[in-house]
Amino acid sequence: MCRHSGSVVRILVALGCALAVATGLALGAQAPADPKANSILLLPPPKSGEEKKDEEKKEEEKPFDEVVKDMEKIEGLFTFYRKADENKVLVELRPDQLDRDYIYSSKIEQGTGERGVYGTIMQDEFVVRWQRLGKRVQFVRRNLNFRARSGSPEERAVRNSFSDAVLASGKIASLPHPERKSVLVDLRDIFLATDLHGYGQWFKLVYGTGYQMNKEDSGFVFLKSFPKNSEIGTQVNFRAGEFPDTISALVDPRSITLRFRYSLVALPENDYLPRLADDRVGHFLTAYQDYSRQTAEVPYVRLVQRWHLKKKDPKAAVSEPVEPITFWLENAIPIDYREAIRDGILLWNRAFEKAGFKNAIVVKQQPDDADWDPADIRYNTIRWFAGYDASFAIGPSHTNPVTGQLIDADVGISDGIIRFLRAEYREFTQPVQRWEDVEAWMNGDLSAAPWARDLSRLCRFGAEGARRAALGYDLLMAQGQMTPDREQEYIRHWILELMAHEVGHTLGLRHNHRGSVINSLDQLHDRKRTQQIGISNSVMEYNPANIAPKGQPQGDYFMTNVGAYDEWAIEYAYAPVPGAKTPEEELPELRKIASRVADPVLSYNTDEDSWFAPRSIDPLTMPWDFGTDNLAWFSKQIGLVQDLFANMETKLEKPGENYEVLRRSFNRMQGEYIVAGLGASKYIGGLYYYRDHVGDPNGRPPYVPVPAARQREALKFLAEKLWAPDAFQVQGRLLNKLAMKRFWDFDFQNWLHPRVDYPLHAVVLNLQAAPLWRLYHPITLSRALDLEVKVPDPNDRFTLAEMFVGIRNAIWAELDSGATINSFRRNLQREHVNHLIRLVVRPQPGTPEDAVTLARADLVELQGRIDRALGRGPMDYTSRAHLEETRARIRQALEAQVQRGL
Repeated sequence: MCRHSGSVVRILVALGCALAVATGLALGAQAPADPKANSILLLPPPKSGEEKKDEEKKEEEKPFDEVVKDMEKIEGLFTFYRKADENKVLVELRPDQLDRDYIYSSKIEQGTGERGVYGTIMQDEFVVRWQRLGKRVQFVRRNLNFRARSGSPEERAVRNSFSDAVLASGKIASLPHPERKSVLVDLRDIFLATDLHGYGQWFKLVYGTGYQMNKEDSGFVFLKSFPKNSEIGTQVNFRAGEFPDTISALVDPRSITLRFRYSLVALPENDYLPRLADDRVGHFLTAYQDYSRQTAEVPYVRLVQRWHLKKKDPKAAVSEPVEPITFWLENAIPIDYREAIRDGILLWNRAFEKAGFKNAIVVKQQPDDADWDPADIRYNTIRWFAGYDASFAIGPSHTNPVTGQLIDADVGISDGIIRFLRAEYREFTQPVQRWEDVEAWMNGDLSAAPWARDLSRLCRFGAEGARRAALGYDLLMAQGQMTPDREQEYIRHWILELMAHEVGHTLGLRHNHRGSVINSLDQLHDRKRTQQIGISNSVMEYNPANIAPKGQPQGDYFMTNVGAYDEWAIEYAYAPVPGAKTPEEELPELRKIASRVADPVLSYNTDEDSWFAPRSIDPLTMPWDFGTDNLAWFSKQIGLVQDLFANMETKLEKPGENYEVLRRSFNRMQGEYIVAGLGASKYIGGLYYYRDHVGDPNGRPPYVPVPAARQREALKFLAEKLWAPDAFQVQGRLLNKLAMKRFWDFDFQNWLHPRVDYPLHAVVLNLQAAPLWRLYHPITLSRALDLEVKVPDPNDRFTLAEMFVGIRNAIWAELDSGATINSFRRNLQREHVNHLIRLVVRPQPGTPEDAVTLARADLVELQGRIDRALGRGPMDYTSRAHLEETRARIRQALEAQVQRGL
């Protein structure tokens, strides 16, 4: 019998029951013989004539003035009428406001304080229209992804081919105003009828149970209207279907209440000239397809997102702008940090001056008695917020989706970015995770949070940077070099770079993950040099703390000025092009600027080129590294970490305090091994990637294979620094001090954590297994195989076979030496064999056949070497048991049928 027959029977039975019920209901809807059967009719009984007249009278639209009688009137771009005691809000829509484009933007005003839902986070932005359809008004999102020149035949084709989206609609609540001809619509139908942002689904993902929007306990919390923008504040309540297992910051997990701000903004009416983008320089883009461009290879038009800056004196080489970019420091920012935050923002003026603008950015302080709201779209603000699990900063901005003009920015700073020094932020509760389970992190994807619509805008510099700043602080403490003055300098440097990074996003700049390759290790601590070009070429890089080994000169800890790349990116986006009247007329001059791409100090690649996923091919494009030789940087960092291992007890312990500080510092050090291991593995099968165009000065091809010697050096690094028998030397005395916090907290971690002692073997295996995961991934294996034919010189080829043999010899060296196999090596060897067996028995889709063949050859070779090792003589009991088990597993794998598609 077919194995699915049981399922088929169940389906047929269910269908039969459903048909029977449906038939009964349908029959029940007919005139029954028994009058008592009327009680189960699905159709209501017919209404009398008087009932129909009463209902029609109720549905008649009332006069405008009667509907708004006794309601508060709020005038501005849109006029609202509010009845506070009923939490009722109506919007007045004039005829000239229908079928007209407006910018819509939304942000979270009040979140949960954790798990991606923080106050001040910007969400959506797009163009909307109010459209009337019969007796309803629709709130419509315009589809501006596809456009054509106004009045052209192509415009009609585009209009007929691509539709807009109706987000919500409301019934017209009044007769037209007798003079203005405007109508009223209930705003609850627009902003409170559905879960507009999908937070119910997000809560299910992060809390483990479903949440539904509770309309009865949702409503409006504020309304503001100004000549050019209207602000609508809502409070939305969500109820849990089941009691969540995870409690965390929620005071009662059965209920979550969020507050949102919606801004409706008039499209700017000015002489702003959109600027065409270039892929050699990294900016955020407004992109669409223009079907009027019949001669173009592709219909895409990509515009740089930038502010509208114009010179007061167009003839001057350097001039102040007509209207500067003004940032307001929120009055909630602690006074101690305001100066450093202000100075970090103003670092960008050096770049703007080279682009022709003096004092392009101005910073002002919000007075304590200010009567304006920092979230008002007319103000660009630097806001301070608290988060239970937040230690980051975010620098979002809003644009005109039609032209790319930036119109608003709000940088949010978490208090956790400073508290990292005292280590009072929430720690990882699960320090060990299998690499197969974190591929999203490897790909650089933060989350599927409702606000994460565009992956190019996701930024984790604040969160991850705070942890690395904390590690740098620990390293300085272990060296005995952290004095009160140095601590203040360290904090100031960190805030300068953090603010410059986040404000850089609001100016339109993307990340540059190839910016840290411009200095040698010695040059990193040459302050005369770095004050000119920086320790990196960009504050938009994920730069780690720059800590010198003990006894060597110490340079800047972080970026204290913008870099050469930053100046180049600002020049491309903002430098005026005299005489240009259209974006196309600017192109000749802009292409000259972008053609400098091959200059070593302008090195650039961005998020989709970076991180550690197998698709990331360039070993110099990654976060948290430094130097022209980042393998040397990794070696230096591991040396610093090992010094910290040796000194952390004497330098970090403080009388009267608990031992939790040691565990926190120990956890931070894992990050250096992870970055080093994955960073080194990128060299193997790697390609240097360049963005040069044909004809650029000193132009390079897009892909340059990593030389074989460099790949061998990277494999040697892994063998010696991560996989060697003595790679992790930690004293047992220290391990017995790595205690968890024992106080109760909102997470109940003192009850829920699976282990209270430190899981050292699991942690070490996680660090050692990370590069193996990447090296044996089908994408890496395929690329390494392809490199054999991409390198013309056969003497400069690093083959797939050399990789397999090199890994095997590094991990199984004891088989030849006869040395005892320690517990860390046994775990690593099992992990290695697991990869080989999976390749042979169950290869993933895309795995090259040569890799399967080489994996089988490795297993055969290991089987023979294990046989010889076991027959050589006495061996400690555990090592012998380990080898016998491994031999048995290999034998079973070689005998098993390969499970793969034909």
